[in-house]
Amino acid sequence: MRLLLITMLAVALLAAAGTAYGYPSLLGPTGEVVVPTANVANFGTFHLAGTFYNTEDDTIVLDNTQIARGTFGLLPLLEVGAAFWRADLDGARIDTISANAKLKLPISLIGGTTAVGAILARSDEPVGSDITTTYAYLVNTRGLLGIPGGSQPFKLTLGANWTRFEDGESVDDIRGFAALQFDVMEMLSLAAEYQMESGDLGDADPLTSVIGRLGFGGNWAVEGGVTNADPLTAGFTATDEHNLFVSLIFGWGGE
Repeated sequence: MRLLLITMLAVALLAAAGTAYGYPSLLGPTGEVVVPTANVANFGTFHLAGTFYNTEDDTIVLDNTQIARGTFGLLPLLEVGAAFWRADLDGARIDTISANAKLKLPISLIGGTTAVGAILARSDEPVGSDITTTYAYLVNTRGLLGIPGGSQPFKLTLGANWTRFEDGESVDDIRGFAALQFDVMEMLSLAAEYQMESGDLGDADPLTSVIGRLGFGGNWAVEGGVTNADPLTAGFTATDEHNLFVSLIFGWGGE
């Protein structure tokens, strides 16, 4: 199954043509796989994405995960969005719905672009109390090795998030993260990301992901990669196993 999905993605990447731009991360805000970048959706632009995440695991009786998310450029420096994760553990559905907002700051802290944002999520737990997740972050994205005032094929993102889980009791921690994106050509970009591990939050390992994205037909894009984002926490923590994901993205508006 994984080989078939990888083959289909490779065929799509070779056959398609288009323009690469900012896409919603699996958590919802514009970003890489999970971690946000400082980019925001262009004013008036809407992106809608659907993802198949190959998390099936017989050991813990976990089925594959479905993810949907969207972003909207509400103002020139402000995007809003939402995300939905559905995981199935031993026949019991765990649904998580979230809303997010990101503001690009008019000044940069260390050069490039700086933004602040937040995500508020609610997970419907099959046993015990529902979990409320609060996720706030500060992030900076800047070009590397490019022509001053011109093309910047490499983009470095550095940031930190504060995450809190609450189900009657609460636990919280701060984690740093980083991502590197390479614009191979106008239509194709590759990226890798890393987020520090927090034992307090329940990370089994640091979060690590890689992704390839390609726009085609003006409004469409495909993406695929691997990540160890935990489907049972809607990606807010990391497991010790990486799984394949593939997405189809549709965008329209002020690109």
